[in-house]
Amino acid sequence: MNQARLEILTEKLQDHCMSESECQELMEWLESDVSHMVAFAEQLRLSNALGTLRLIGCDGIAPAVMSSLAGVKGTSDLSRKVRLQIEKDKQSELLHHDNNVHFRKLATWLLATAATFFVIVGWLALRKDHELIDDGLVIARVTNQVNAVWTNDHVNNDGGIWAGLLELKSGFARLDFDNGASVTLQGPAAYELEGPMETRLHHGVLTARVPDSAVGFKVETVSLDVVDLGTAFGVSVSQKGVTDVSVFEGSVEVRPLSSPSSLLNAGEAIRSTGEAGKEFGSVAFDASAYERAWPIAFGVSLTTGALRFVRPGPPWDLTAQRDDDFIVVFPEAERIRLATAMSVDSIRPGELLREQQSEGSTIEAGTMVRSYLLQFNPDTKGSDERQLLSGEIIFSLPVVGIIWSSDRLAQTDTIFGSEESQYDFPGRGIEIPSIVRPEGAGRDRIFLSEDRRSLRLRLNCSVHLDQIRVLVEADRD
Repeated sequence: MNQARLEILTEKLQDHCMSESECQELMEWLESDVSHMVAFAEQLRLSNALGTLRLIGCDGIAPAVMSSLAGVKGTSDLSRKVRLQIEKDKQSELLHHDNNVHFRKLATWLLATAATFFVIVGWLALRKDHELIDDGLVIARVTNQVNAVWTNDHVNNDGGIWAGLLELKSGFARLDFDNGASVTLQGPAAYELEGPMETRLHHGVLTARVPDSAVGFKVETVSLDVVDLGTAFGVSVSQKGVTDVSVFEGSVEVRPLSSPSSLLNAGEAIRSTGEAGKEFGSVAFDASAYERAWPIAFGVSLTTGALRFVRPGPPWDLTAQRDDDFIVVFPEAERIRLATAMSVDSIRPGELLREQQSEGSTIEAGTMVRSYLLQFNPDTKGSDERQLLSGEIIFSLPVVGIIWSSDRLAQTDTIFGSEESQYDFPGRGIEIPSIVRPEGAGRDRIFLSEDRRSLRLRLNCSVHLDQIRVLVEADRD
């Protein structure tokens, strides 16, 4: 059921003119998914607020009505969309007829609607798989922020977000939904959460990563809707309404408002420039608009110096990824619970030297981790040439282990490596120095900060490529 149909049925319910078939339609829709109950409750809340504002200035408003509406969060703080709707509705019959005549009817359904709303919210509050904070149903949480500046207070102190409009003035913010979907916003952006599976990007840039548990997750825009089919994609909407959609992995269904739906696969992109998607077509795949937000989506707060995150796109062939100027960061497994204790080359802060690999560090069984592979693979390397690069990567959660020996890298490929990527090549890791060189004499050096979130690298590369696997604490539940 789309939003327009839901509004029609809600209005008919409130006006006591719903037919038996329409009632059955609404009930079947509510019972099919718990998220529909949330959307219906939100529609009732908006309807209550709309009715309240229309009646402002009318004499004889029943105290019971005002008392009921006073408990509904948001009746005096409507979104701009609802305010505009009210302005457009100036010619409604309420303004053309005697207020006292219509008030009796409105008072009846306002009371009924308010009561229905509280029943629904009360029912949701009793469900163990939902959480209510500040009288709003939390459907997502802010799990990572980088220089984020919000222009409204729709984010709870604990990072919880309920249905409504988010306005990010600048910076980046990652939102994790209870269903497993993850969205990273790049400010300035206006992003509306309509429910656990339905959102709307008014303007700005976002990247979305959606697992199988949230297939069907939707991002609406002014000209088209993007419905996820289990994938990673990006959406960009300019202030003028120009909309771009790029698919990094998997596929999405694109539904232009004035054209038939189409399937968009990894490495493909479309653009809509006309009103309501009338000018719509394929464009060359270009992920540059999403490069800054992409690391945030994978739990990396910042990279500096000669370190960069791999560009979003189809699966990467690590052997073909050559770069003279950067150490490239590849995201691997996102949430792996270690079945047994795992040996790593180091877990301690400070300077980590290659010849100290036998210090016997282990990560305990049961630890939940995510993995990143850092690679320095120059394009112009040769037996007599040596490249030197330095940089820093800062993770949103602490590092729990680092692997740089070739044997351990190979042993952990099957656990953390991407199935689509090629890892089978010799000369990996960091070379064992034949002589322990003095400081600054060309050795590979790794530094882990005391809080274990910042990793600084100084790598020299000649014939063999340098690789380091970094294991980081997985996102907390």
